[in-house]
Amino acid sequence: MCYGEREEDAQKTAHHYFRWSITGWAGMAELPDTDSFTAASRHVSPEMVAQLVSCGPLAERHLRAIDRYMQAGYDHIILVQIGPNQEGFFEFFERELASSLRKT
Repeated sequence: MCYGEREEDAQKTAHHYFRWSITGWAGMAELPDTDSFTAASRHVSPEMVAQLVSCGPLAERHLRAIDRYMQAGYDHIILVQIGPNQEGFFEFFERELASSLRKT
């Protein structure tokens, strides 16, 4: 996930730091160096990354992404904030996500 105060900014951050993930494991396992990762993900747009990574300031968007895993039966989910805005994400998590994720 990539929290950001603006959806567009979060998409750009996710694209910058995580665009290589769209190639899938089979592709990533074969790439020998960072130049190869760059070349393999050159065609990937921020919008393409946002289809796989929940981006932006809306808790509902992130909660829907998390819920897909919960509905599949996962009972342990690790949330990872993409990019350098870790403090902002922690504040967002405490303010917007934590109460929705607590089990009753």
